[in-house]
Amino acid sequence: MQEGCYAGTQKIVGRVFMMVARRLQHVALFLLPTMACGVPPGEGELMGTICTTGARPALQVTVVDGTTPKNESVRLICDAEVIAHIDATDERLQVSNATGTCYYSGAMERPGTYSVSGKRGVRIATLNSVVVGKTSNNCHVMTENLTIELN
Repeated sequence: MQEGCYAGTQKIVGRVFMMVARRLQHVALFLLPTMACGVPPGEGELMGTICTTGARPALQVTVVDGTTPKNESVRLICDAEVIAHIDATDERLQVSNATGTCYYSGAMERPGTYSVSGKRGVRIATLNSVVVGKTSNNCHVMTENLTIELN
């Protein structure tokens, strides 16, 4: 008789466990959009928004030689030093050399107001008050594409 009672209890516990597991699955699916973005709730992220996981640069900068005629492809400068300044922080942007072009990027997923300087030898140029915002769903920054002309 005891074995029958134990088997009945085991069936009931198994059913209850499955019901709880199904309910937790629904809770997990409800919370997934909130966790996927990495943006804590309350920071403007919309319920149901799923963000991509790739980080985006706040700044993408092309540096050109201002002393070369505008129609020549040799205007691009791929060995400059480009610095982004925000608050009390300076960040050197990294150069990306693609076939036929080059640009500097960085300040990954950091919105705000920047000052961006390009330097090659004694030639220096600065762009002030460069504002980087966020996308409407607050998932990523909206990359600002800039050109610095060194004269």
